[in-house]
Amino acid sequence: MKVAVPIVCFCRYCESYPIHLGTVLGIEVLGDELWINIEDLNWLSNVLRPTVDDESDSGVLISRRELSPILNAPLPNGTTIEAVTKMVERMNNTLFGWNNGQLEPQNTSSNMASYSTVQELTQDINSYQQKAQEKGFSSYLEAYNFAANELNKLDSWEDEAGVCAVVRIRVEQELAVTREAFLAKLEIENNEDSSLEKITVEIVITDTTTAEEATGRFSIGNSTLSGSLNSDLSLPSGMSGSAEWLIVPYSEAAPTSNRIYDVGGVLSYTLNGEEIVIPLLPTKITVIPDPSLLVHYFWEKYVVGDDPFTEEREPSVPFTLGVAVKNSGYGTAYNL
Repeated sequence: MKVAVPIVCFCRYCESYPIHLGTVLGIEVLGDELWINIEDLNWLSNVLRPTVDDESDSGVLISRRELSPILNAPLPNGTTIEAVTKMVERMNNTLFGWNNGQLEPQNTSSNMASYSTVQELTQDINSYQQKAQEKGFSSYLEAYNFAANELNKLDSWEDEAGVCAVVRIRVEQELAVTREAFLAKLEIENNEDSSLEKITVEIVITDTTTAEEATGRFSIGNSTLSGSLNSDLSLPSGMSGSAEWLIVPYSEAAPTSNRIYDVGGVLSYTLNGEEIVIPLLPTKITVIPDPSLLVHYFWEKYVVGDDPFTEEREPSVPFTLGVAVKNSGYGTAYNL
């Protein structure tokens, strides 16, 4: 699943309330960003909600009989029968798995939400909610709107010393096995009148649980540039470009259990001779342990075959070759 996190700078009125966290949480639970943007509240309240009511046929699970009227009803704009079916499957898999002790997806193709990821996002939202209330706001959404309104009071965006570039960081998958590579992608749109020069990006990876920097637990490859981002690390006015990094978690990233990391960093460049530094909001990635296989071969001590010192040709007797495999690691070896 691709997770795109927009970075918007409010210049000197900048506030760092992560309005995107609720969106990321919704995507984790429902599996697709399109469900976050549904405007048809009647469909949600009159078609979908009754099927997950505790008093419905299958309780919070959606049965095949309950799915049929959902698919036959007029669908919200931008959705398809396939998307609805996949969303329902994810909800059922998640609830059934969690209720039976399976809290995490078994592999990258499992269509279910990660319990640990949902817990982490919920804790983050509660944390920012508390910080916003400490500053006198009723919620972090109100704090975000306040910052946005302050921005609108400016006579013009260009007159203020700030950032007029839209930056997105994107992780191409949310789950990775140690020593299995994943892609991190940075996209930049230059809306300035001048080119961005001396563009540099420092990838910083943090352990979500301990809040400690953990970049050393990952191997980060050289960036691959595309679009209008030049090899001299400049981006012309009105153009867009991107850079990709191949990141491989070492075994230390998840030695015995799943670990969640925040993949972020710092973007810097010069604009008209002025250096601009932007912290990139992180995207979460879950790293799971890898298996450690010990393969032991064994065969019979004595093998019967033709005696080369006799004229008679004795028949060869097949012998057994065996193999034993032991997984001493903490990860599952799939398709062994």
